[in-house]
Amino acid sequence: KGRWWQENSAKITPPPQNILYSARFIMAIFASLSCLLIYFIARISFGIRSGIFASLLLAYNPLMLYYGRRAMTEAPSLFFSLAAILSILLFYQALFKVKFKESFFLALSIGVYIGLACAAKFSGILTAVVFAILSSLLIVFKIIKSKTEARSPEIKIILLSLLVSSAIAFFVFVSFHPALYKRPINNTIQMTKAAYGMSLYSQSKCPNIALKTFRQKFTCLLKRVLFPNNFVILGNIIKKPLDMWFFVLGLFLLLYNEIRVFLRIRNFSPAIVPILWVFVTFVGIGLWIPLDWDRYYIIVVSGVSIVLGYTFDRLSRGFYYVFSNAVKQKIRS
Repeated sequence: KGRWWQENSAKITPPPQNILYSARFIMAIFASLSCLLIYFIARISFGIRSGIFASLLLAYNPLMLYYGRRAMTEAPSLFFSLAAILSILLFYQALFKVKFKESFFLALSIGVYIGLACAAKFSGILTAVVFAILSSLLIVFKIIKSKTEARSPEIKIILLSLLVSSAIAFFVFVSFHPALYKRPINNTIQMTKAAYGMSLYSQSKCPNIALKTFRQKFTCLLKRVLFPNNFVILGNIIKKPLDMWFFVLGLFLLLYNEIRVFLRIRNFSPAIVPILWVFVTFVGIGLWIPLDWDRYYIIVVSGVSIVLGYTFDRLSRGFYYVFSNAVKQKIRS
């Protein structure tokens, strides 16, 4: 640990053991439920095997094994972020099936979960970015496809859902911060500026792990979540960048299949939601991360687990197809 960390730790009075153990137990519940949520996200998007693989990969990731039992905000932040992503996925499914009432009520839950995710940790705002990008894409392609502009009922429900979910998210976020009650908008802006100033202060106090350029940030991010001797599973066992290879393969297959689906039906598949989640977490954390602290990477690991789960699902299906055909040919001969 650095000198700055030791000096601050010496000033902190640790909580009583019974409170600390209770807090750790609650965090473990949040972490376990996060693995369940990522299972449903991957299952709805790709299939049951993808869900099982993604859940196991997240559960046994070194970051989850460590922070899943620590009395810190990482576990609830991840849980509420994944709950928001699952709600966004269900929202899109309901919208695709023209179930407008269901999609509107899901927008309410999206607002609640985004607000809770932001209240737990500022990185929860990335879930709002995913919903905003998805909604923008849907509105643009609905206008292009129908050429009816705002008269389309889908466009109206999307705009209404965006407005309502934003209002609820802001209300939930403010409700957890009494200092924001008097002037919520102005004080939220000031809080954001203070958090940014604190990140700059942290960089000055911890120059050995400070990440000041975009190249440093993205290089460190990719190294931590995809390469051996870091926060990976396969790479730490075999000492080869297998996680990176499988991630690139899975991302290529995901994008290829999504393009094929869009060209065929002129619409997105449910896979667009986890694809956006992976893209937004990598770009968002890569642009912001001020220090090489392991706690910053856990939200990115969730997206990596989804892609790897999809990759292993496709590979297992491919191996089964080849093996079954070989057995059939052997029997016939």
